Amino acid sequence: MLNSRLGTAWAGLLLVILGTASSCTSPHSSWDSLEPSVPTILARIVWRDSTGQEVSLESMRGRANTYRWFIEDRDRVPAEAVAAYERGARAGTEGRYPEALYLLWQAHRIAPGWLFPVYEAAWTYFLKGDLARAEKLYGWVDRMDPRGYWATKEALDCIHRERAGEYPRGAYEDYARLEWEERPARAAKLEALVRRAPTLAPAWKDLAVLRESFADRMNAVEKGLGARPDSETRGRLLNHEAALLAASGRTAEGDSIMKSLVRDPNTTIQTRAIAEALLASRPRGEPRQGSD
Repeated sequence: MLNSRLGTAWAGLLLVILGTASSCTSPHSSWDSLEPSVPTILARIVWRDSTGQEVSLESMRGRANTYRWFIEDRDRVPAEAVAAYERGARAGTEGRYPEALYLLWQAHRIAPGWLFPVYEAAWTYFLKGDLARAEKLYGWVDRMDPRGYWATKEALDCIHRERAGEYPRGAYEDYARLEWEERPARAAKLEALVRRAPTLAPAWKDLAVLRESFADRMNAVEKGLGARPDSETRGRLLNHEAALLAASGRTAEGDSIMKSLVRDPNTTIQTRAIAEALLASRPRGEPRQGSD
């Protein structure tokens, strides 16, 4: 799930090619005995254009192009850790969860400063239906990079609220799996989902983009903000609101929202990057119209 929940997938492991996960101890015991050995990770946000070239905020100003952001934290990660992650991610996509968890554990042991294996293990436990272990691992990721690492804050909040009975069982998994759906079907399923779980803020965040009319999109923003969203989802909702206001000619109001996000120390790195990019990409002397 590139650029939102899972990032890029990798495969292979030199360290365990000679053996198999079946010869190891339970993956649960490995992860349950682990505590993060690196207190803080500082991943960086990188913007790339449609060709994959890294671009600066200044170079985006006034250019008609499509840009995407990425969290990058693989600098100086050993090749064997990348290989372990690749093999584990592939096992996970094929439903071989014990093997996936073991390989992801190996990747983390090799490169404890690389967050993605822990993040992927949390997602794997989530897919297994083990919400307690998923919540624990997402909690480790959040402690190691408290500025917001991919969908960690969203997942932690939603898993906690689902376990507390606020959402029907499986509501957040249903939401997460919709990321692969095409737009018309996805929008319809999200509408059905918010009827089942009206305080599932991430679903409202997506509907703020997928709904057709300005009024309906703004309604989704308001519903999401009223659903006590986590800080990542709240920032995304506010960015959507700012873009909608700019598209309707209320550019100053939209810019004020984005500038507040940039200044707020509690803003996650992803929502701050989006706000900075929206502000920077306006042509000088002319407000940008439209939304991202």
